[in-house]
Amino acid sequence: MRLSQSLQDACAEIASSLAYNGRLEVLPTAADVCVVHADRAALIVLIVTEAVRNAITFAHPTGVPGRIAVGTRQDRADAITIEVTDDGVGLPENFDPASDGNAGFRLMRALSERLGATLKFRSTSLGLSIRRRVPYTPLDGKSAAGGNGRADGPSRSEQATNDKGMSGPH
Repeated sequence: MRLSQSLQDACAEIASSLAYNGRLEVLPTAADVCVVHADRAALIVLIVTEAVRNAITFAHPTGVPGRIAVGTRQDRADAITIEVTDDGVGLPENFDPASDGNAGFRLMRALSERLGATLKFRSTSLGLSIRRRVPYTPLDGKSAAGGNGRADGPSRSEQATNDKGMSGPH
């Protein structure tokens, strides 16, 4: 299942159902070729849907139109990173996203744990960014060591060549 199309459909549905008057974009990226098992895609879409719903509901309490962006990318280890960013007021002071929050935050944390994903929040007075990094799981259920997981990415030997001389996080 192509993840970007699933996210596009889910975001359009949530924006429509909540009558969102701002701008909601699912940014096209190289991860458009990212293919994941339908079960994992469903969990990722649930997390993103909840993050978007929270952004629509809480980012602009005065009702001004805002901007929400959903981006995806696949890293060299074939993990998928999904980020939902808004330009709203950020989280309340002294709010701990690791333990505080309503059912939506608990749902995002529980689903991320189920996926083996990391979930990070970055909040400022200029907005909130929620990033989750989901480890790659091949569609056939075998170890990721057997392939790179990209729908049309470089082979393992090409990847090893591309990695030479690189340092730091990518």
